[in-house]
Amino acid sequence: MTERPILFSGPMVRALLDGSKTQTRRVIKPQPENDPRKHHPIVPYHNGQGGWNWVLAATGHGTGDPFTCPYGQPGDRLWVKHAANLFPVYFKPISGWEGIYAAGTDGVIYRMDRGDPKPLTPSPNSKGYHTVCLSRGARETHAVHRLVCESFYGPPPTPGAQVRHLDCDRANSTPANLDWGTHADNWQDRKGHGGGMGEAHHAAKLDGAAVAEIRSSALSQRDLARKFGVSQATVSDARLGKTWGEHQCGERNEKPFSLWKSPIHMPRWASRILLEITDVRVERLQDISEADAQAEGTKPIPDPCDHVRLSCADIGCSGPQPYRVGFRSLWQEINGPDSWDTDPWVWVVTFRRTP
Repeated sequence: MTERPILFSGPMVRALLDGSKTQTRRVIKPQPENDPRKHHPIVPYHNGQGGWNWVLAATGHGTGDPFTCPYGQPGDRLWVKHAANLFPVYFKPISGWEGIYAAGTDGVIYRMDRGDPKPLTPSPNSKGYHTVCLSRGARETHAVHRLVCESFYGPPPTPGAQVRHLDCDRANSTPANLDWGTHADNWQDRKGHGGGMGEAHHAAKLDGAAVAEIRSSALSQRDLARKFGVSQATVSDARLGKTWGEHQCGERNEKPFSLWKSPIHMPRWASRILLEITDVRVERLQDISEADAQAEGTKPIPDPCDHVRLSCADIGCSGPQPYRVGFRSLWQEINGPDSWDTDPWVWVVTFRRTP
């Protein structure tokens, strides 16, 4: 069994999810050329070895090298690529816990082996960091921010590396808010957000109003120290900005995580739709039946017969085919206005969605 990526548009992904799409048609590249004598059309022939040959319809003689479907054979699987905005959350497997737990792009840890992903309820530890219990029999307690950071940014880059919460909110473990850093980086972030500084400092002897008065006052350092009941050194440090100064958060060390901007760049771990191929065949695009057009997941477009003098039976019309009309419209929208009329050879891949 082989896995390959396959790209689908937003409407087709939604059709996959609701179960209405079980087929896809993709143009064969390159298209075969007719016999130079121009009177023997080319048709496909399955060689019984998982591949195909183009042969002359009249003689059955081969006209070129065998070719195989680039999307796979029955039993192979396709993982679906699509735009990032189709789901609110994507799940990245946690190293060492693959198939059981995953870190979500929302900063939540999920259980993955019991049907739909189930979020774990975190508990704060003594320092306010969220923790969860992971279990394979024995229970293990892990910090949420550590699991998320390791999942999206890899293992710690250096011994003793710490996880940074860039907004200093220990409950916000979304990947974009995390970064690998040092104890000094964490302290700089804390100062940049005012944590442990000014009035919040455990040894603060002044408040913001007092500092503002000290900095604007013409009184001597000695008089100000006496007025506020502090040392002259405390007054001097406040005046010079050595204390009660402005602090900036540190720069990021890791490139911030973001979702893919183009479906073609969607990574395998983010795919939430896996398809198993059940059949592969070759046919002309316009040979699609009404039932197959419906299996393509397209929306029907009314196509009422308007014959005046002759009935459908008289002229060989099969009657209204709204799903074929809908498929033709979608095909032209994706591949261009003339793409239907060229009637190319296409791969017809039938599949089913796997859990």
